[in-house]
Amino acid sequence: IRSERAGAKAGDIFTPQIQERIRKLLAPEMTGTKGKNTRGSIWDEGPGPGAFKLEVNSIYPKDQPLGSVPPNVLKALPPLPAGLEYRFVYRHLVIRDEPSNLIIDFMPAAIPGK
Repeated sequence: IRSERAGAKAGDIFTPQIQERIRKLLAPEMTGTKGKNTRGSIWDEGPGPGAFKLEVNSIYPKDQPLGSVPPNVLKALPPLPAGLEYRFVYRHLVIRDEPSNLIIDFMPAAIPGK
């Protein structure tokens, strides 16, 4: 997969238009008490700020947690093909290829906040 995607870069999948749409889809899930709980769940389970450098076509570090994505967030996001999954690295949304543990693309600051 890495060799087939040798020229892959951030934003190939998460284009500016897709990022705008995803932020709109996530906004209701990240506001109010529900949003505070959702963000807390994401941040408690996943890697914290600066845990590692996100790079497209790199291996997701085995020493970093793969926090689950809350059900309300999964429901709000567009479905992915089999073998791909969403993960959060602090505020950033990642598409990860599960079988190869490869970061396919990422969206900076998908979760609003600090």
